[in-house]
Amino acid sequence: HEDFTGQYSKSFLAYSRTAWFREEVSMNQEEAASLGFRTVPDLKKAVARGIREYVEKGGFL
Repeated sequence: HEDFTGQYSKSFLAYSRTAWFREEVSMNQEEAASLGFRTVPDLKKAVARGIREYVEKGGFL
C-alpha cells in the first residue's frame, strides 16, 4: 500500500511484481482520475487540506 501521501516508494520496491499491489495501484489511480485529480498524491493532498480546513473551522475528528 502507499503511505498517506500517495507515494508508493518502499512498497513499490517490495511488492511491484505482485498482482494485489498492481491492482491496488490501478484502483487508486482510477479513483483519483474519476474525481478529477491527475495523480493519487494530488487526491491525498486535497483530502488532507480538506481535513485541515475542517479542523481549523472548529470541526472535531
